[in-house]
Amino acid sequence: MPQTIERLESVSTENLERLSTPHGSLCVSIYIPTHRCGNDVQQDPIRLKNAVSEAKRQLVEFGTEEGDADKLLKPVAELVELDASDDFWQHQSDGLALLLNADEATLFQLPTKFHEEVSVSDRFYVKPLIRTVNADEEFHLVTVSRGEVSVFRGNKSSLTSEKFSDLPDGIEAVTSSDQQRGHNRHSFKIRANSGDSSVSHGHLDTKEEADLKQYFREMKDAIGDHLRDQGGPVLFAGVDDLFPYFKEEFDCCTVMDEAVTGNVDDLSDDELHDKAWLLVKRWHDDQKASVIDRFTEANGTDFGSTDLKTILQAAFQGRIETLLLSAKARNYGAADENGMVTRNDEEPSAATSDLYDLAAIRTLRADGRVVFVDDSEQVDSPIAAIFRYVA
Repeated sequence: MPQTIERLESVSTENLERLSTPHGSLCVSIYIPTHRCGNDVQQDPIRLKNAVSEAKRQLVEFGTEEGDADKLLKPVAELVELDASDDFWQHQSDGLALLLNADEATLFQLPTKFHEEVSVSDRFYVKPLIRTVNADEEFHLVTVSRGEVSVFRGNKSSLTSEKFSDLPDGIEAVTSSDQQRGHNRHSFKIRANSGDSSVSHGHLDTKEEADLKQYFREMKDAIGDHLRDQGGPVLFAGVDDLFPYFKEEFDCCTVMDEAVTGNVDDLSDDELHDKAWLLVKRWHDDQKASVIDRFTEANGTDFGSTDLKTILQAAFQGRIETLLLSAKARNYGAADENGMVTRNDEEPSAATSDLYDLAAIRTLRADGRVVFVDDSEQVDSPIAAIFRYVA
């Protein structure tokens, strides 16, 4: 019986593979939304308490003695006993996932707002975790003024500030003393076409132009690798005049064509998030629609399929570029080391896995993309794939 909980703040494909395999004992999976601050934090221990009660009910329904169920749930029950003012509850992210059985207990604190779910089965329920690996809700927001640069990791629910010690402290930090004497930094204008970063930025003094380029070059040196490695779209926030410089310099990552424009210093965190998410959601919707269109073209050719057996083998071969998957669908079975399906069952058992989850995990392991779709998005199959190349 685990005496402690392993606490993680990110999900890796190694985590997913380990957790998704069949286990010899009942597995409890609990997902609840949590809050970073404010009075709403008071709700979180109550949510977890209710989830623990539901998990115990399901364990007993499976035939577990009440005392044994209490022992299994003890690591989570101890969290329920903590007051909402405890550091554990005061330093949450947006979602809490707890997965435990007789041998292990893992807790994920993630920037994803989970739906409240409790599952007791022969395996852990990992689909919500799969969605976080290349979540289509996440983005980066970079707010820029002539005096400050700030970086946020964002999602549908919130913005979280990220700190970088080597970010420039404004344009003055990269400006020579001669230029400072010769120009008013808060009044010069840049007559730029912000819709086309390939054109000249405007009729600026050569030194001013050089200073602005240096300003954004130092930003890229400080955060460019981080933005690229984290993936997802990058959204600029600031005055129109500065956006073309940002877009041109940050060619290492996916910078959105739209931006939050204006004086962002006057916006509250909630206002800034609302403006950002409006643009990011539209961007993600367009990206998903494009993926669905690409699958429609590939389907019926050697570069697309809705056949589970074909898709699973391709996932094990690393051939899947994009996997489209229903968030609700499940398909229980088993596969060998090459991804060949060896059995397919209607109900879960200790000898089977969710083959849809397995295809998704193997796709992610090979740096493929998983896109979750619903019935309204016109994909006539719970699983579909676009292949990188033909076998």
